[in-house]
Amino acid sequence: MSLFIKQCALSNLCFGAELFHFMSTHKKIFTLVGIATIGIIVTVSHGRVAPPVVQAPTQSTVATTTATLMVAGVAYPITANAGETVIEMMRALSAAGTLTFTGRNYPSLGFFVDSINGRQNADGRYWFLYVNGLSASAGASAVVVNAGDTVEWKYEKEK
Repeated sequence: MSLFIKQCALSNLCFGAELFHFMSTHKKIFTLVGIATIGIIVTVSHGRVAPPVVQAPTQSTVATTTATLMVAGVAYPITANAGETVIEMMRALSAAGTLTFTGRNYPSLGFFVDSINGRQNADGRYWFLYVNGLSASAGASAVVVNAGDTVEWKYEKEK
C-alpha cells in the first residue's frame, strides 16, 4: 500500500484514495464498463434503437376449453381459455351478441344472475346453475368450466 493511502487513512480522507487505488489495480474492468457506457450513450444520443429480438412463432401456451352452455333448452357451444368461469364465458357470448343477461355482483358472494335472454327472476322462479346435470356447488363467478362440460341454466321455482 502506498504511503499516500496510509496517510489518507490516518486523516480519515481515504475514500477517494482507496477508490483511485482500486480503479488503478482493476483497469480492465473499468475500461470495459467505460466502453459499454459510451456505447449506450452514443446509441441513445443518435436515436438508434437496437433491433428487436425476433423469436420463431410458437404454439400458444394458453389451453382452450370447449363446452356447451344450455339456457332453457337452447345450446350455445363455447370455446374459451382454460380456467375461465361460467360468468366469463357468458360475458364472451354476450359480447358476441348471442346471449343477453343481467345481474349483480355481491362482494362476498359473487355474481348473481337476475335475467337471461330477457327472462327475469320473478314470482319465486329463479335461474339455477347446473354443471353436467348436477346443481352447481358454487355460483357462476366461481365455477370453472372444464373441457366437455355441459353448463345449464334452468328457470325453476325455488326449492
